[in-house]
This record gives sequence, C-alpha cells and structure tokens, in this order.
Amino acid sequence: MFDSPGGRIIEATATGDLSAGEIKAFYAETLPQLGWQATGDMQFKRDGERLHIVIEDNRHPLVVHFSVTPH
Repeated sequence: MFDSPGGRIIEATATGDLSAGEIKAFYAETLPQLGWQATGDMQFKRDGERLHIVIEDNRHPLVVHFSVTPH
C-alpha cells in the first residue's frame, strides 16, 4: 500500500479453491453494497478510486489480484 499526493495505491493477491465464476459473482454482488460502481468486467470505481480484479484461473489454486488506484 502506498499513499501519494494523487491518492492511495493498493495491491493484494489471494489464492483459493473457488472457481472464477464464484469469485466474479461474489464481488459483483458485494462491491455495490460497499459503494463501488461497476465500470467493466471486474472493474469498479468509488470516491476517486478504481478497483481492478484479475483472476488467474489457469492455475491451481486459483489466484486473484486486486489493485486500487486513483482515477
């Protein structure tokens, strides 16, 4: 996590045994409840920040990358 004059930058990675579909469904349902608006496939915005989620489902266990950047 980095704070900059333009906003914060956060990167995180998670692994698990869920399917890509389960991950997408969870975040599509949960993030709007937290104020995030969908702007594309696994891309969201809120309060001057952009969240991008990348799912690597060609690996086992599945890997999910999260990044929050100013927009």
